[in-house]
Amino acid sequence: MHRRQQAILRKLALEEEDPVLVSEVAEELDCSEKTIRNDLTTIDAYLEEHFAIKIIKKPGVGILLDTDIKTRRHILQVVASSSSGQTQKTKLTEDELMELTYQVVTEKKAITLESLAKSFFTSKATIKNEIERINQWIKEDHQIIIKQRIGIVIDANEQEKRQLLLQLNEGLSKNNQRRNSYFLEGKFQDYEVNEVRSAFKDFVRQHHLHLTDDSMQQMVFYLLLMIKRTKQQQGVDITIDQRLYVKEKEEYQWLEAFLHKLSQRLQFPVMEDEIIFLTMQLLGSKLQYHNEKSNTTLDHLRKQDANLISTQLIKRVSELSFLPLQEDPALKDGLITHLYTMLHRLQFALPVKNPLVEDIKKMYPYMFDMVLFALKEEKFSRLEELSEDEVAFLTLHFQAAVERLQGKKKRIKKAIVVCHMGVGVSEILRAKLEAKFRDVEIVATISKRNVHQFCKEDIVDLIITTVELADIRGIEDIEKIMVSPLLDEADERKLRHLLFASPKKKASSMKKYLDDNYIFLHVRVEHPYELIEKIGDRLHIDGYVAKDFSHQALLRERASATAIGGGIAIPHGDPELVLESKIPIITLERPLQWGTEQVSVVFFLALKQERSDNRRALFHQLTRLAGDPKTVQKLAESKDKERVLALL
Repeated sequence: MHRRQQAILRKLALEEEDPVLVSEVAEELDCSEKTIRNDLTTIDAYLEEHFAIKIIKKPGVGILLDTDIKTRRHILQVVASSSSGQTQKTKLTEDELMELTYQVVTEKKAITLESLAKSFFTSKATIKNEIERINQWIKEDHQIIIKQRIGIVIDANEQEKRQLLLQLNEGLSKNNQRRNSYFLEGKFQDYEVNEVRSAFKDFVRQHHLHLTDDSMQQMVFYLLLMIKRTKQQQGVDITIDQRLYVKEKEEYQWLEAFLHKLSQRLQFPVMEDEIIFLTMQLLGSKLQYHNEKSNTTLDHLRKQDANLISTQLIKRVSELSFLPLQEDPALKDGLITHLYTMLHRLQFALPVKNPLVEDIKKMYPYMFDMVLFALKEEKFSRLEELSEDEVAFLTLHFQAAVERLQGKKKRIKKAIVVCHMGVGVSEILRAKLEAKFRDVEIVATISKRNVHQFCKEDIVDLIITTVELADIRGIEDIEKIMVSPLLDEADERKLRHLLFASPKKKASSMKKYLDDNYIFLHVRVEHPYELIEKIGDRLHIDGYVAKDFSHQALLRERASATAIGGGIAIPHGDPELVLESKIPIITLERPLQWGTEQVSVVFFLALKQERSDNRRALFHQLTRLAGDPKTVQKLAESKDKERVLALL
């Protein structure tokens, strides 16, 4: 627990009879009631673990500890000893790391190591170590720097600071992306959050904008941060080019009027640069869809641009994958909508976070690679530096088209899909459901806020949702099932059980590419690049690939790590440099760090560009293998090549 949480616990331990009001504690500690409620969750867990007691919460009355005087004294002793540094921690919790990051980013002046160590009841050495952990999350963009005799500062301008604060909502750990999704909300007063959220919903309705739920939430937080930071005289600086481009947009006029109206209620200064910055965020926000009949229009030139790129990209990915993707009209519609906002994000250097990027790479490595290879061509030069997050979003659109093309038959049960993410995720979920579950007719893909009205007006037998719907009225009698946005195998089994269907087995597709001369057991290397170079050179010497294949495979690996989970990596180069298809298999003497994964077994894919469904099936087989830890372990431990071949 950090200092504020210990202060709350001390106050509760001192009050033996009367409940304490949350509003009173919030006022005393100068923070929001939501922050106090979040702290109470942490304190409750601590008390249950160490004292086997819980905080009693009486709505409208207050909170108190239901325990004896002896336990209260013990709690006060623990708090006192922590405050005096007698029980220093050597590691901060994720909540504390986020709080530390928030303090460093929002402070005007440098913060000393000593003050942070006191605030989090730990040592200066621990704070130094934890800053390294935070910097690994931030990566190379905006590092937190410790300056001798000055203190701790962050190397970022105001725009970058706000974007970094927004990313705190995703959490600092890969396994905990959604738990802290309301971290920032606790930094504002409840009335501010409610006022801004309500006003922005009205703004969206007024201008017929079709933002995703995530984009709605993101814009609300950008507004809240703008209000807080401008009150602290921490405004953004806009370039001349950005000013000239954005002020011509109708969205700028909308937001100017909106902010002046909002400022009258929340008392904050409205500055031109802030309106421009918010307009940039709005232009880059992901759309659920674009309704051609709505009162709003997409920028004509930007839409033309998106249309041209989508046409060229569909054509090239179709050629690379030998799939008739042009036959799916929904693909082009979805891509144009996505590219329209993506091009704005690139123009304004707005980062986008795709919480499913690692899952997408693991589940759809084939399509991810097809998109990545296509983007390397000169005609897509301005998209060449797209982040993995953006490439993964594009991958979803193409994979959704594949799923749609694979299954178009009679449906029986009428279902709606409720997805909190963008059109790409929604469409791939819908396409997978339509392809895999022939007894279901997906009648609509909608956001959570539209569920009540849709079910009121249409007949719905089943709701397939990625978010909790317990707070939606009027749908109590409709069958519901919660799934992950990418519909993994566990979700499929759950839905099949609901629909009384049964899964099908898939056949092996790897055998034709294997050769016992290219099985290398218990290899010792220090880095993935070393392995790629060694095996690539061997393939070239033996006449299976062109000389440049190794170099291209290294470039591909630098663009995006090819680990697909489950201890497996699938490095590969340009198919046009392969003379004869081959898949060398390498087991490692000890697991190797490969991107964000630990890898024990490597399949080096040297595959020609050829018209073959077998190649797509191969990627599916590798994905399934990554989900079979027992087989992967057996492969890693195999002592002879025959055993490896038998397992595969």
